[in-house]
Amino acid sequence: MESSYLLKEPQIEQSSTRSHLIIITTIIIVLIICIFVVIWIVLLYKKRNKKTVVVDTWEIPRSKVQIIEKLGAGSFGEVYRGIVYNTNGHSNRNCAIKTVKGGAPILERKRFLVEAEIMKRFKAHHVVQLLGVVTKDKPTLIVMELMSKGDLKSYLLAYRLYAVKDLKKQSITLREQMQMMLEIADGMAYLSANKFVHRDLAARNCMVDWDGTVKIGDFGMTRDIQVSNCYTTGQGRPVPIRWTAPEGLKDRVFTSKSDVWSCAVVWWEILTLGKDPYQELDNSQV
Repeated sequence: MESSYLLKEPQIEQSSTRSHLIIITTIIIVLIICIFVVIWIVLLYKKRNKKTVVVDTWEIPRSKVQIIEKLGAGSFGEVYRGIVYNTNGHSNRNCAIKTVKGGAPILERKRFLVEAEIMKRFKAHHVVQLLGVVTKDKPTLIVMELMSKGDLKSYLLAYRLYAVKDLKKQSITLREQMQMMLEIADGMAYLSANKFVHRDLAARNCMVDWDGTVKIGDFGMTRDIQVSNCYTTGQGRPVPIRWTAPEGLKDRVFTSKSDVWSCAVVWWEILTLGKDPYQELDNSQV
């Protein structure tokens, strides 16, 4: 009995070794299959991505944009006059170049990028036109048509204060004021028809071209309202109090109708040659 037991022990060990080898081999094969599957998925993903990449026709190489002089600056951004060379079928032309400062808050940087994306969707005579963007190099630039007489607020004040040498007239006629008002209304009607709400319409954000044509500009707060016909923002977000409709101040709800209110305030600015709305009141009183 004892010798019989001793003879069976090596057979048991041999069987156990085979089982281990089979398990190890199976694991290795499964791992190899998994690796091949992962590689195949990665290659397929890259192939699909290559097919779905859409070239941004608005992108301009930085080498084709030349900055000449600073036109103005705000708390977080700067605007320059420059030249853009042979882009999107256009010959060399003067342009306005807008950029955001490096130390600007994240909210302002986001607003800057939103403005560029919004402007890509606009094409109307009384809306400032986008010529292109520079996003592949830093800082990001928005390149727009140059409105040679600057913003409407300064333009109106110049008539009132006689402060700009380029303006030969020393008065502005009611007919000219009415024309400005109609051009602003036309630009805003275009935004409304295409389901956009501006939210920051003011004389300072309208631009004047060389021939006196007025166009809507500054789309940093503009939003698409295709789905809900309104845009709602949080209570902590800043709004232009003196130009904002009551529902915008109270409930932070903005529609094309609230833009109509702002448009009326701009018309008042035009008729008063650039006076501030409610100038006898501070913001809390307004």
